Amino acid sequence: MGENIFDSFGNFLGISYTSNERKRDKYQSLYSSLNGKITKASDEIDKADGRFNRCCSYGNPETTGEPGTVYATAKQNLDDDYSVVLQVN
Repeated sequence: MGENIFDSFGNFLGISYTSNERKRDKYQSLYSSLNGKITKASDEIDKADGRFNRCCSYGNPETTGEPGTVYATAKQNLDDDYSVVLQVN
């Protein structure tokens, strides 16, 4: 890609900003932008991992004897009550 007339004139005077310098600055800007996005994505992944690990640390309620077993017992009692009501009718 050639330089335009202004670049050529600037080169002659020694005060130029060439197309290669423009490309360099454009790629530097892109590089900086992508690094920022990579950092942000990495932070978001770390946050998500932390939340996931916190949820996993609670364990399975049915195997740990937490409120899930109480729910299962109450559900079984209601099912038994409803089956009696249905058999009567």
